Amino acid sequence: MIWYKFSVFRRYAWGTEGVYQLDVQQYTKPLKNAHDMPHEHLGNRRIEGRTEWASWSFEEILRYFKERTHIDFEPPVMHPENFELKG
Repeated sequence: MIWYKFSVFRRYAWGTEGVYQLDVQQYTKPLKNAHDMPHEHLGNRRIEGRTEWASWSFEEILRYFKERTHIDFEPPVMHPENFELKG
């Protein structure tokens, strides 16, 4: 299983509050459980995603997250499997 979860939180003095989340789980077998299907959260509201999201690459999922949130990353986000120590 591969699980991509991208989240945006709003920080307050008392803690944090979830604003947006993109949740995509990818399995070798077809997804049957509705809870495991790709989806988004806007605040407390859950929005069902499209089935094809489960076959997207990391780059496609990240691109969708950036489009939905209007966030640009500097430096760019690296693929999680390309771990590099910086020093």
